[in-house]
Amino acid sequence: LDLLKASLLKKGLHNFMINGGGDIVTSGLAGERPWIVGIRDPFSKKSLANLKLQPDEAIFTSGVYERTFKVNGKSFHHILNPYTGYPAKGIVSATVIGQSGAWSDAAATTMLIAGKQKAFKLARNMQVLHLMLITEDGQIYLDKGMKKRLNFNSLQPVKTHVIEMTIKP
Repeated sequence: LDLLKASLLKKGLHNFMINGGGDIVTSGLAGERPWIVGIRDPFSKKSLANLKLQPDEAIFTSGVYERTFKVNGKSFHHILNPYTGYPAKGIVSATVIGQSGAWSDAAATTMLIAGKQKAFKLARNMQVLHLMLITEDGQIYLDKGMKKRLNFNSLQPVKTHVIEMTIKP
């Protein structure tokens, strides 16, 4: 996505959104307003919230709800914890806003594997602009900046926790 964005910019296009299977990079604005994208509810096929993106941002979500398979009735997903060799546990969805698509993609997967205890510290160190995690029990953890940009499609979920996160310069 980053290479395609660079190519479009080189050709003189400045206002666009590229969606590669739900992973998104933007440039400029959608007319007079920011780009608005949906965040999927990991427990259904519906949208959980809409999110406003600033110019030249990337949003990537790593989730455990699409690429799954069953063995002896037990469901497994494709994101493996490198320490155990088994699918990561605890987080079902990690959404990252950053400036680079490739970096945001790597960060989203890292945050999902890291879990809620480590993810926000890692996010600061990885220059993630904003982060939202959804746990297996439906708890939502996000930073203040992400919360300001989100418009939940129904009433704001009761299980929302705002985490302080300041990006290092």
